[in-house]
Amino acid sequence: MTDSMRRAIDETTRRRLVQVQYNDANGITPQSIIKPIDSSLVAIAEADYVTIPLESEEETAQMTPEQRSQYIVDLEERMREAAKKFEFEQAAQFRDKIKSLKIREMAEPGVTATQLIE
Repeated sequence: MTDSMRRAIDETTRRRLVQVQYNDANGITPQSIIKPIDSSLVAIAEADYVTIPLESEEETAQMTPEQRSQYIVDLEERMREAAKKFEFEQAAQFRDKIKSLKIREMAEPGVTATQLIE
């Protein structure tokens, strides 16, 4: 251990001893602080849920159900490829688009409850 490291450790030990003596003399019991989650951290966590459209909604609205199903399969493959390349933002965009398309399919007239469960 170097001399400067030894001096730093000794100083930390000295300060800790002074703090303990002060706490004992004044009846202080050290406690951990409890702070609310910083709102900037919440914003970072929620940023993953921002949806950025990949294609216009009109293009997918004009697709037949079969075309839309094939398009979803293609998007899922593109999402996996993006994740393999560590392009997580793009993979998240594909994921959000897939989710949007599946929700729209469920909301279309003629979809039965059994189809929604599947």
